[in-house]
Amino acid sequence: MGFSIYPAPDTDGVRRIIPNNMWIGKLGDQLRSLGLSPDGANNIIANEIKTERNFNKKFAEQAAFFEYYNTDPLVGVKVLPFAMLPWELWQNEHAEFLLETCDLYPVEAWNTMMLPKDAAGARTLDLALHPRGYPREYITGCNNVIGEIRDEFIASFHAIERDMRAGKHHGTEHHTLLVERTKHTVIDAAATLATMLLSEENYLRHQTLFGHMF
Repeated sequence: MGFSIYPAPDTDGVRRIIPNNMWIGKLGDQLRSLGLSPDGANNIIANEIKTERNFNKKFAEQAAFFEYYNTDPLVGVKVLPFAMLPWELWQNEHAEFLLETCDLYPVEAWNTMMLPKDAAGARTLDLALHPRGYPREYITGCNNVIGEIRDEFIASFHAIERDMRAGKHHGTEHHTLLVERTKHTVIDAAATLATMLLSEENYLRHQTLFGHMF
């Protein structure tokens, strides 16, 4: 899936934030004294099977919502999903960072706008027509922004790792907080980028109409 900040799997095939070789001796005793464990939930890195399973589940949820909305005779408007962070980003060097590190998926509500399929629907909803694509500069901008967020995450991760090796008692809770902060940064960035492309007025109108969706 691309560049990984994480160590290779341990001999048991499991990838850990703090690998097994760091749980030996004095450092291992210090980590355990903090209530940490090599097999704790916050120390195990999601594998590709879990990522694929989560993706399929979220994709089904999105598809069900669009099927429900687009077949409701009372609505009478057809909408299409618009990914604020384009799918291309989820298939390049950012894929592992977004999917495995941040546990984010392109089909989740935070990355999806429901935009009218045709001009009549756009007038009815007072919402921008689905663009059916992206300007190349938008994709480039998204790549650059996510790349900067990823680079900042990697730098912070390695700082935590260095502190741990120096015995400064940084544990997996620091990594968990870093991941959560980074996830919110990615989500906020997606909204900002979509606003720049479609206008703040359209983004806020969408949130008013569909902020509750799946």
